[in-house]
Amino acid sequence: MTYSVRILCSFLFAACISLAHAQAFDYKHTINLAGKQRMLTQKMSKEYYLVAYGTNKDQNKANLSKTVDLFDKTLQALIHGDNELGLAKSPSDAITAQLNKVEGLWKTFRQHIEANISDENNMVIANTNIPLLKEMNKGVKLFETFNQ
Repeated sequence: MTYSVRILCSFLFAACISLAHAQAFDYKHTINLAGKQRMLTQKMSKEYYLVAYGTNKDQNKANLSKTVDLFDKTLQALIHGDNELGLAKSPSDAITAQLNKVEGLWKTFRQHIEANISDENNMVIANTNIPLLKEMNKGVKLFETFNQ
């Protein structure tokens, strides 16, 4: 092998290693954001109930709005990809199906968490919070398995 071919092979090998490392890093970031979604389900519920109980009502309404927007933007990015968040489209049919299930629960949860405070909304939020958390956790586990 000539010297230039050896250099070219070494360069290609290094490029492949760098690409593999970059892909692993991307999924770690994805797993981190997917995991954060679990926390956001709990944060939204807390903020809703703080508003319901009149605790720093205006501030908690503003916080709730931001949390809802962040959860929705991140969920859509996990499914469809988002350059701003550094997320690629969902990498497998199983993950997409699970995230679609989360999205279905999210639509109901969001409808009630953004509505006016009422006994009905309180009950729906209480009854959908944990299922939303659990289904999002299943999505995180699928990302973790895919990354291995």
